[in-house]
Amino acid sequence: MEFGKDIGRRITGVWKSRLDILINNAGIGVKVKECTKQNFDLYFGVNYLGHFLLTYLLLDLLKKSAPSRIINVSSHAHIFVKRLPSLERGDLSGKVKYPQLSGYATSKLANILHAQILAKKLKGTGVTANSLHPGMVKTEILKNNPINSKELLRIEIYRLLFKYMGRSAKDGAKVVIHMAVDKSLENVSGQYFENLSISSGNLSRLAKDLNFAKNLWDISLELCNAEL
Repeated sequence: MEFGKDIGRRITGVWKSRLDILINNAGIGVKVKECTKQNFDLYFGVNYLGHFLLTYLLLDLLKKSAPSRIINVSSHAHIFVKRLPSLERGDLSGKVKYPQLSGYATSKLANILHAQILAKKLKGTGVTANSLHPGMVKTEILKNNPINSKELLRIEIYRLLFKYMGRSAKDGAKVVIHMAVDKSLENVSGQYFENLSISSGNLSRLAKDLNFAKNLWDISLELCNAEL
């Protein structure tokens, strides 16, 4: 979240005139520690909440620059979330806040829901918001060993899949660039893409729950306002 605040303020300070495209792509695939500096689950804080805060800080500039686009890089892995996580506040004196919002797949589900609620809130402003799965891309996202030894086998399997079946980072980037510049997508908003096309059929049932998306927005805004 510190990164999100810092980048947001730098952008609004340096690029005061316009911002045409915001791509929320930074993320981790392996936990190297349990939580962020603010005591949020590491996946939730890095893969989702930091993006939420950065986007929130840049909304006025994006509206001013319309037509403009917000692109959340998510993952097909969101389908592995089988039930909606609880948004109950719980015990904030504990080590990790909102422990129910944990796991890589949950953070990717949150990216999709974020784009969907943004699309509704930004309707009529000229700013679009979409999410995408770039495919299995060979990057360094799994380079660290997990802190939990029980996850080690799963991570090693994924590493082999990425190595032998993944597309290059260059090819993965082409998918994101297409979303950013293709003129046919200028008025498309609130959609989830796979393989360069709208892929609502691959959205999980949970990724279509707009009531949960709204509640997640409200909670995220509350958390970010506490950090501003």
